Amino acid sequence: MTLSYLIGQHSGSCFADIVCTSSSALIFYLMRHTSLGYWRSIYHQGILHSNSQLDINIKGGMIKDLHNLAGFRIPDKADLVANPSNENYKLSPPSNRYCIDKRVFPQSLSADEKAKHSYYSQRYQDEAVMGTIIDLLTPDDIRILIESIDEDSRKGSFQRVFPTPSTHRYLRYFETHRYYNLFLDQWCQRFNRIEAKGIALIEAACRNRVHLQNPTSDPRHQWCPPSSRISFSSSQLALGCTSSNHIVKLKKQMKKAVESSASGRPPLATSSSSQSIAAS
Repeated sequence: MTLSYLIGQHSGSCFADIVCTSSSALIFYLMRHTSLGYWRSIYHQGILHSNSQLDINIKGGMIKDLHNLAGFRIPDKADLVANPSNENYKLSPPSNRYCIDKRVFPQSLSADEKAKHSYYSQRYQDEAVMGTIIDLLTPDDIRILIESIDEDSRKGSFQRVFPTPSTHRYLRYFETHRYYNLFLDQWCQRFNRIEAKGIALIEAACRNRVHLQNPTSDPRHQWCPPSSRISFSSSQLALGCTSSNHIVKLKKQMKKAVESSASGRPPLATSSSSQSIAAS
């Protein structure tokens, strides 16, 4: 019996500032001897070239799905001679739609994104808190969702092991509860049966180019601790009715709240008479 599966692991590509996923196909052979019992062999490079129609039908499809799932990205010709120390190197768009868009793969998180990662990673056992992790999407959250949903659409006959709508219970077996695992798990739970609604939410943010910002200047995508959210009417933001002075004041208060969360100090007190940003 032959079993083949995909193992994905993060590794650095030829571009030092871009993290991609590399994949390896392993072939397992499990043989049963009449007197010696079971024997198992593992081949890093199995027999993938054969004239057998059975091999073509099975292994050919596996290799096709493997390459699609790996998601190879074509580097821009200009990147081969670009100076990595140049700030424009990371900000320039690709020359065509087939090349890597470096703006989608930033290496650093903004202050509010770091605070959000720390906040939820430390409270992974609190289901009520974890239920709020996708109430406000930061630019980094949106980029991760884009990559995850796109990867899932390319998997072909492979099956995702985690996260899925039915694998939430396996979180407790993880040695380290990483933010992205927690975040994607909650996304799968909430948008399992309404996937189109979730995709529409991401598309709306992408049309406003939120996913390309690092950090963002949009207060609707700037995270602060739930107990210290500075609140105001979402309709005012959408219609541009809030005065510029008031927005500046709100941003300063939000920045202080994020810094307080990151340093462990008590969060800022807020008014209870207005609507939370997350609700917008």
